[in-house]
Amino acid sequence: MTMSPGPSGPATVTGRPGMGVGASVLRPDGTLKVTGEFAFSSDLWMDGMLWGATLRSPHSRARIRAVNIAGALRLPGVAAVLTHDDVPGRKTFGLDAADQPVLAADEVRYQGEPVVIVAADHPETARRAVAAITVDYDVLTPVTNAEAALQPGADAVHPGGNLVRHVRIRRGDPHVHADIVVSGEYEVGMQDQAFLGPESGLAVRSAPARTCPSRSTRACSRCTPAAR
Repeated sequence: MTMSPGPSGPATVTGRPGMGVGASVLRPDGTLKVTGEFAFSSDLWMDGMLWGATLRSPHSRARIRAVNIAGALRLPGVAAVLTHDDVPGRKTFGLDAADQPVLAADEVRYQGEPVVIVAADHPETARRAVAAITVDYDVLTPVTNAEAALQPGADAVHPGGNLVRHVRIRRGDPHVHADIVVSGEYEVGMQDQAFLGPESGLAVRSAPARTCPSRSTRACSRCTPAAR
């Protein structure tokens, strides 16, 4: 793309022939994806790499009485079995509020919440190690109604309560009348972009005390200090 001043007016912008708004541009990854040759993050490979697997909660809500990882540690090829106690630094994360445990500690709050992670020299070994872990759960009644969760005496999903934050929005005249007024309560399901590649990632120890991940996400990956 080039920009040049006009003879007696503002500058004009010209692009490459066949490019611009309305043009049918060839996607650089299109051919690779339709032929199955594109390397998703789950296709990446490094010599000597370890494979991860996660033990997830089968319950929507439960207290964790005990976790027994002895069976997983006895399997040949297992390099590490990590629980909440092994997470260094801050043990929670989140976008609006850092209230999501990296690994569940005393309680699971949704079906599929990660409890234990395993690293092994082969994906099948990692899956067998996960199957060898036992967790003693005290199953509780889940909190599934948002309005009921805000009532006095409702079970607290988190120690700080069930209200993440209250944002008050006041705009315009609330007493304006119209020929047609529509009011109601509406619920929509969770939306997801349904990308082609499975959720996965590869982390490589590059420089000393630095880890560089490659992952299937819209966010940019960056090298971070490695945990000791």
